[in-house]
Amino acid sequence: MKKTTELIQVPTNRSQKPQIIFVSLSMAHEVVLHQFELENRTYFESMVPSRGDAFYNKNEFRHRLMSLLKEEEEGKGIFYLLFDDADNLVGRFNLLIDGKSAEIGYRIGEAFSGRGYAKQALGLAIEEVRAANRINELTAKTTSAHRASQQILLKNGFTEVKGDSEPFMWKGQKQWFVYYQMKLS
Repeated sequence: MKKTTELIQVPTNRSQKPQIIFVSLSMAHEVVLHQFELENRTYFESMVPSRGDAFYNKNEFRHRLMSLLKEEEEGKGIFYLLFDDADNLVGRFNLLIDGKSAEIGYRIGEAFSGRGYAKQALGLAIEEVRAANRINELTAKTTSAHRASQQILLKNGFTEVKGDSEPFMWKGQKQWFVYYQMKLS
């Protein structure tokens, strides 16, 4: 799949339509991405299990970023950052490739949530994957409590295929992972 930088329209409310830019991840984004993750840690951890304290350590973060870029070089993933028209980092978007299948993952910062960024970014990624004609199936997973993410997947044409049979306790609630799929061929 060809990596691109594109402008897409993402509505923030009914009267505004700012632009969002899909940018290929690089080492040049290390500082801004680390800051984004630090600023949104509590927000992200309110919806999904923590990545752990080590993830936020500068050296560990750099190592993980380099690992992602190596995965990309090896054809195992494609990683994007989403910026708005004011050059604010809105979120990140990942495709983890395994043969003819790719698992999609995304994170939108708290200040930008609920404005359609994830839905629009997912739609653009699906278009790119289809155009590349390399992937036959997209998959995704989310926690059972993360209803917004479930709705984004469903609105973009994914189908719920299963939920884990073994729940886990998280934040005092019984949770499980829910899996989604989209056939492209």
